[in-house]
Amino acid sequence: MNNSHKTKREAIWFLVREKFPFIFLSIFAGIITIFAQKEGDALMPLYEMTLNERVSNSIYSYTLYLWKTFIPINFAIFYPHPGNTLSIFHLFCSAVLLLAISYGVF
Repeated sequence: MNNSHKTKREAIWFLVREKFPFIFLSIFAGIITIFAQKEGDALMPLYEMTLNERVSNSIYSYTLYLWKTFIPINFAIFYPHPGNTLSIFHLFCSAVLLLAISYGVF
């Protein structure tokens, strides 16, 4: 094996290895957050909302928060879940915008 490949591999492994503590801390913080949200009845059970509604809401919410980053109006402490009231047009526009931004970043 070429010596330069070995040093590249070692450098990459060093970079990955140094991230392990942060990955474990993130997982630990996520688990604590889930348990805390369950105790406060802030999490909705999986059977109360379809996967389609959850994915639609996440796509729309990403776009909404991006919009509020540039036009900071109508902020609220609590944003109620729109349920099944999202229009196909809003969902489509949100998905296209997110895909375009992702494509541009890559």
